[in-house]
Amino acid sequence: MTDKDSADIEIAFPLVNFAIGTSGDKDAKSMVNALTRETWSPFNGCENWQPFIFCATYGYAKKKSRIPPPGSGTMPASAFKNETRDLMRALAIAETNNLRIIKKASGKEGYVKISEEYAYSALKEVHDRLKTRDDGEEVSPEAVIEKMIHEVEDARKKEN
Repeated sequence: MTDKDSADIEIAFPLVNFAIGTSGDKDAKSMVNALTRETWSPFNGCENWQPFIFCATYGYAKKKSRIPPPGSGTMPASAFKNETRDLMRALAIAETNNLRIIKKASGKEGYVKISEEYAYSALKEVHDRLKTRDDGEEVSPEAVIEKMIHEVEDARKKEN
């Protein structure tokens, strides 16, 4: 990829909306802040894009309904490395069954919007399960994440 191609992709990548901006959802902002700042969270010390990506992939894997987040994008393109963008593209390909989606970052059916909607739809569940350690059933939030991943894997195995 040439430097020009890289710059074009960077310019086309929009600000990402996780409903945490001033015009977003104050409960979502509080949950994301807790996920990245509270000692009980496995995302403590992480940047906002990390719980965003977990929530987006979890929301898709759990077949949650996509919910458009309120507000506008606040996370800059620079927060999302190529590998992370590839995850967003893969999620959108799986959602739309269309490889051409990888060239469309923004817009109503762009891969960023699809990721935003899955992330927002899963945020409350992810936050609540981690904060409560699945209502005290698990020994740690990390064990909850492992359980969440196994639930998705088990559901996929049953489908096939």
